[in-house]
Amino acid sequence: RSSLVILSLWIFISIEATTQDVCPEPPKIENAQISRDSVKSNYSNGDEIDYSCNNGYVSLRKITYMCRNKKWSQHRSAECTLKRCELPADIPNGHYTIINGNSFVVGSTIKYTCEDGYQMMNRIFTRTCRPGGWDNQLPVCEEVSCAADVPSDKFLKMEGLPDYGDLIRHGHRLQFSCTEQGYALKGPKEITCQSNGEWDEKFPHCEEITCKLNETKDFGDKVERISDHVGLIKPGHQIKLSCVEQGMIIRDKRPIICQENGEWNIPFPKCEEAKCVANITNMIIDRRPNPGVIEQKPGETIKVSCHQEFVLEGKKDITCQEDGEWSSQFPSCVATTCEPPPTLSHLNADTKLFLDSKKTKYSLEEKVEYACFQTYIMEGDPFVICKQGTWREQFKCIPPCLASVEKMDKRNIELKKGGRERMYCPHMDHITFVCQKGTYKKGNSVQFRQQCLYGEMTLPECE
Repeated sequence: RSSLVILSLWIFISIEATTQDVCPEPPKIENAQISRDSVKSNYSNGDEIDYSCNNGYVSLRKITYMCRNKKWSQHRSAECTLKRCELPADIPNGHYTIINGNSFVVGSTIKYTCEDGYQMMNRIFTRTCRPGGWDNQLPVCEEVSCAADVPSDKFLKMEGLPDYGDLIRHGHRLQFSCTEQGYALKGPKEITCQSNGEWDEKFPHCEEITCKLNETKDFGDKVERISDHVGLIKPGHQIKLSCVEQGMIIRDKRPIICQENGEWNIPFPKCEEAKCVANITNMIIDRRPNPGVIEQKPGETIKVSCHQEFVLEGKKDITCQEDGEWSSQFPSCVATTCEPPPTLSHLNADTKLFLDSKKTKYSLEEKVEYACFQTYIMEGDPFVICKQGTWREQFKCIPPCLASVEKMDKRNIELKKGGRERMYCPHMDHITFVCQKGTYKKGNSVQFRQQCLYGEMTLPECE
């Protein structure tokens, strides 16, 4: 019985002591868990527990906590941080950029991109940092090349192809032209291989040059084509048009020709009412004086006469024809006399006039003499002639070349004969200059001997 009492007392004391030394539940550490070897149901004073970082995390030192006086205290200060991957590998002709995260730790993703002129050969071109390192294989960048898919066109000439077996690289150009006359290039004259391995434009082809003609659209319902050709209309071919309705004409008589560029030489003309038109000056038409503009219908005949002091040149009876043209060249009334000859304001020259101041009328073909003022040279016959009521001059007065002392001083020149004085040189004459003292001929200056032509002369220059 005494032994039982002693045993019970020992158990009580042990339980009491154990209860007093037990630590609470171990602390929870971010991104870590208690190591399997440290797991116990109770932790007493002096017990240590180790923590292991979760997958993808690491700590610089071992994380350990100790039970002391019913409390947990960190034995070694450390924490679990994301595991880092080694620096990503570079690839030839490409580079990478971070597209997820901001450093090379677990969960970060990088993307590989090829340089211009190269293309990605892998379907997957990203790599992510995993606990075991970078996933996926390194992608490969291969040089871009364009295919020379030459059209089967016997008239197409292509220049710029590389030697057989060489790649057509990014930036390479091909030029095209047509070898056969009568064919034009449809499409670009030049194409360029792009960085994606595609040409910037489609290959051209050679197409036979023809002029397009849509009779319904181009002519309408009043104009028709006189059919003299079947098939394509090629350069050099002419077409003829006529009007559908009677009494209508095409006044523009110019030929309509298909040109080398496949365009028509003129716009298609329109049909208009057939009529003959004339501007009347100093005339009497069917006894009507100066009617201005007259319009006559086909078949109508008019009689033409002139006012006094005018004479008729041409036929006095003229008929309007079906084609809207007069039966002969329309006549004109020509003055039989001229007023006194023009003064200086009527001529582009400095002149003086020799005439009878009392004379007020001059006959046809009568002449009056002029002379150029001093320093001007006359070119041509020195007369004006009365023709069809107006004076017609057959000469002109050509001015001399002039240069002031100030103008020559700016160019550091003077006259070889005469020195520093104003220059005067008649038309067609020559004159020689020299440099002023202390100056020399400028490198790009004209020669010192110059000719006056129609009042113009280029001056030399010294410096």
